[in-house]
Amino acid sequence: MPNGHYESLNDLDANQALEAVKKNANIDLAVSKDFTNRSDEKFYDERQKELTGYFDRKEQEFTEVLGQPVFKGGPNDSGFPKDYVETFYVYPDYLVMWTYAGDQYVLSISQEDREFPFVVGFAKMPKKSK
Repeated sequence: MPNGHYESLNDLDANQALEAVKKNANIDLAVSKDFTNRSDEKFYDERQKELTGYFDRKEQEFTEVLGQPVFKGGPNDSGFPKDYVETFYVYPDYLVMWTYAGDQYVLSISQEDREFPFVVGFAKMPKKSK
């Protein structure tokens, strides 16, 4: 991973991430540096490219363990988990969801606002009450 692009990098593999979300419902795998006090487009573009590439690599890695995704898309796409935003208080730009061992897991990339960092997160969706 290139130096200088990340504020934090918790580069867990799929099995480690599954264990981590058993303890906490969601974890950050990677967080870019923020863009406060920066108007440099190159700085922004480099971080966006790096974090998007990181997200794509994690999607491939996690698919090898979790199987084929049951959903890929954004908040306006059909099949987006309705309770995601209310559960995790974040609007993801893009989300991949798997069903694995009876539970649902999501990998997301988000950026709340232009000045904020890009965040790649992994989460276990809560069971729906009947």
